[in-house]
Amino acid sequence: MNKLYYILILFLLSNCRQENNKIEYLNIFFVEKGLTSQIPISCDRLKGKWNSNTLFNKKLKNSSFLQKFETLYKNYQKNEEKTNTDIDVRIKVLIYLKNKNVDTLCLGENFNTYLNGKKMIDSPKLLKLIKDKIYNN
Repeated sequence: MNKLYYILILFLLSNCRQENNKIEYLNIFFVEKGLTSQIPISCDRLKGKWNSNTLFNKKLKNSSFLQKFETLYKNYQKNEEKTNTDIDVRIKVLIYLKNKNVDTLCLGENFNTYLNGKKMIDSPKLLKLIKDKIYNN
């Protein structure tokens, strides 16, 4: 009986932990589509404090979209290649998790992906999903 009780508690605790890692909502900062600049925009610079009509912000809570996003987002893999670390960020996604952590995803116009400051292998499907949502809606 005691063994069954401990197994049940472990199951419930692990289930709660998985639920806490779910995405609550996204806060996306992005520049006007096709915008070029002479100086690359770093991930830190792309936030809602500019006085500009070229920087936009969307907060997304739609569960259907979040589910699609999360499926692709969970498949990111670290890029081990030694490449140029400069990135010209066009889209910054703040990923608010139910456990109150916030992940930061920085994306270039067509390539270059950083998750929490670490270079990742690009996901064209996730980039397209995000771009379709922010530029077409």
